[in-house]
This record gives sequence, structure tokens and C-alpha cells, in this order.
Amino acid sequence: MTDKLKPCPFCGGEAKIEWEAWIEFRNPYGVHRLTVRHKPECFFVQMNGINNKSEMIANDEKTLIETWNRRAGEQYV
Repeated sequence: MTDKLKPCPFCGGEAKIEWEAWIEFRNPYGVHRLTVRHKPECFFVQMNGINNKSEMIANDEKTLIETWNRRAGEQYV
């Protein structure tokens, strides 16, 4: 596994992860949010009807990186 995020496989759009902190009932917690900025002509955007942006969230950064970087035909152990 690499810590580097792969670009969008359809348009090459850049992916980044940020920590989003939440405070509810005086208990701080949050999630890691992966955001991808797609190009307007991106297949992913056209299929999902989103505004050149997609997001995924998870409790840990490692899960987001592994999920986003997985590509069809690649084998993981």
C-alpha cells in the first residue's frame, strides 16, 4: 500500500484527504474526507451527476487511501 493517492482513473483529477472535526454533545470526533476534483468531461462526473467533485468518508485515512487507489484488475494481498 502506498500513502500517495492515485488520480481519477477517468480524467486524472486530483484526490486529497482532509480531517474534518465535529463536535457534538461536547465530545470531539470526526472523519477523514477524501475529495476528488474531476474535470468537467469526466466519465465519473457524468455518470453520477455531481458538480465536478466526489467525496468519500471514513474513520481512518488508510481505509480511504486503499479504497480509492484500488483499480480493476489489480490484485491485493
